[in-house]
Amino acid sequence: MDLKAMIRINLIKDDEVTIEDVTLVEKVHRLDIESIKGKTTQVKPTPVIFQTIDILKELININQDITISIDGLKINRV
Repeated sequence: MDLKAMIRINLIKDDEVTIEDVTLVEKVHRLDIESIKGKTTQVKPTPVIFQTIDILKELININQDITISIDGLKINRV
């Protein structure tokens, strides 16, 4: 059920919002879908770069019990 119908049949008691208020808000905040579709573009992701580094055998022998780990995390595609 939409808000206008709820106001019309008085489902919300002591409500000061009118149908005209809802109509005005809809006009102000409506989405212009054509504009949104034309202005948004898909961003090409940066390619993953694999890098290898030569490590001296002495360093490997001294630090062979150490484990290095790198992890990636994305939140909301960021």
